[in-house]
Amino acid sequence: MIRGTYMGLEAASRGLTAAQSALDTISHNVANANTEGYSRQRVNLKATEALPIPGILQGTSPGQQGTGVRVFNVERLRDEFIEFVFRHENGTGGEADIVKSGLENIQSFFNEPGENGFGRMIESFFNAWEILSTDPESLSTRANLRDQAKTFINAVQAIDKQFEVEVRRLNDLIVMKVDEVNAIAKDIARLNNQISSIEADNNQQANDLRDERDLLVSKLSRIINVDVIEDNTSAYTVNVAGHPLVDKSFTTPIIAKASTTNVGISYTLELSNGLPVTLLRGELSGLVKLRDQYLPEAWHSFNTTVSAIVNRVNHLHRDGFGLDGEDNRTFFNDITTRQLYGLTPLPALTGLDTKLVDLNISSGDFFIGDYRLVISDDEVTPDSTVTVRDILNRIFDGTDGRVQGILDTSGTDGVILRLHNPPDIPTDGATSSFENTINAKAGTSNFLQALGVDPLTEAEIPQDPPYFNVARRLSLNPLIERDLRVIAAARANDDGLYSGPGDNRLALEMADLKNLANFVQNDSITGFYQGTIVTIGVRVQETTRLTTNQNLIMENIENRRDQVAGVSLNEEAVNMIKYQRALEAAARMISVADQVLDRIINQMGFAGR
Repeated sequence: MIRGTYMGLEAASRGLTAAQSALDTISHNVANANTEGYSRQRVNLKATEALPIPGILQGTSPGQQGTGVRVFNVERLRDEFIEFVFRHENGTGGEADIVKSGLENIQSFFNEPGENGFGRMIESFFNAWEILSTDPESLSTRANLRDQAKTFINAVQAIDKQFEVEVRRLNDLIVMKVDEVNAIAKDIARLNNQISSIEADNNQQANDLRDERDLLVSKLSRIINVDVIEDNTSAYTVNVAGHPLVDKSFTTPIIAKASTTNVGISYTLELSNGLPVTLLRGELSGLVKLRDQYLPEAWHSFNTTVSAIVNRVNHLHRDGFGLDGEDNRTFFNDITTRQLYGLTPLPALTGLDTKLVDLNISSGDFFIGDYRLVISDDEVTPDSTVTVRDILNRIFDGTDGRVQGILDTSGTDGVILRLHNPPDIPTDGATSSFENTINAKAGTSNFLQALGVDPLTEAEIPQDPPYFNVARRLSLNPLIERDLRVIAAARANDDGLYSGPGDNRLALEMADLKNLANFVQNDSITGFYQGTIVTIGVRVQETTRLTTNQNLIMENIENRRDQVAGVSLNEEAVNMIKYQRALEAAARMISVADQVLDRIINQMGFAGR
């Protein structure tokens, strides 16, 4: 018994269909060669179920009769490990780019290096004092000093405003990125629904929808740190630091929670269910680091520079005399924010020049904020000449000129410590023991007790408008604005009286301040400011290197991605020829089978008629 002829026709037909499917997939690949996020697809073929050979040979046949081929699946070529690495490095790169851009922006505030840089403004201000010392009676040299001071003040306020605007810009960007994250999360949830529905009903992969979803996850990983888990329904769970942002068809949006600060509205991030959002990498992490770390550090350092200048200039200016013979006036508008005063009256005739030994002050240490002051044993011996004024000057120098001590003779004749022009006050209401409070603390020396200073008497002096930082409130003493003669250039004689209009000693001391070794934080004003600029510059260089390295890493990962998922037109051309030949062969087989059937049906069976 011979086998049926139709079996060969069916096998050839299946081969034709398989080749057509492969060519259709190749066409789809070629059409999407430049489509963002598209993954190359491949038709996987599998032999159809074989049948036993029919007829008298069935029992002696060594095998079964093949029935052709079928398309097993259309596979989307994707390496999940590479995708995991890509998402991680993509977030790191996103953060690095944001931080680099932000630090470059902060660096530009100071215009360094350059003729209009803030460092040049500081230098010009102190040079104006040196010019005044050459002719202290001249109103023109005094006018020059006043104009240089105004230029300095304008530069300070312009830089401070740029910091303030940058904080607001970063907060606006944070809100925009949060909105973008939530929009992407909704789209992923929508695609989860579609993919699960299609693959459950048809038992086949929704490749193009999966590509669209993975592209959204890639964009999301650029903004925020995400981890992705795929369940048995083909739906993604997208976690942010362990908390689900997307869970199948549901989303838990991120909320930018607003709070009012001294520079406007600030935002903290949490999920809508109240759980905190932990930022590990991504553009959002970079924005928050800029706002909460890098920018405040630079802003604070800038304000520390300004605070030290204002306090040292004012402190010295109080000791000088103007052309009108008056003293005890500041150069810049002075703001006292806190004071710590003594409650115990001092012995009669006690003054700033009273020796420590006369007050029975012991050696040892005590603390003003974070600064430790030490009185040595030889400073309290009977032959020591160290006075109360000397110790108060140490406090002044040690606190960068912020804390100044005076002797109050209006009531209790006690020592008062006053905080002048601190560099900032934290927007969250917290205080630093060094920067924003006096916070005296007794140690092994009885200096504070002997002067009747009680740490519990520290009081904040209300400000209207509320005090934020020295840069925002900086201005010239209104008396100098009205009368140039108020500018002090002279020192007192030994008798404490005005030495005359030709005296230039205080102007020279002012000019020499720029060379003072312990002007601020045991450094000169030039050294401290240059340190600020160098710190920002080094961070810019570090982030530039990180960005460059990260770009190389991403380029390598994307190359590995393309090797697996990218469309190679050359490879597709080879496959096209391969399946074209297969299709032609299958068509030829159908034609041959047709001829065989025609012979059997139409030309056999005529014998004996």
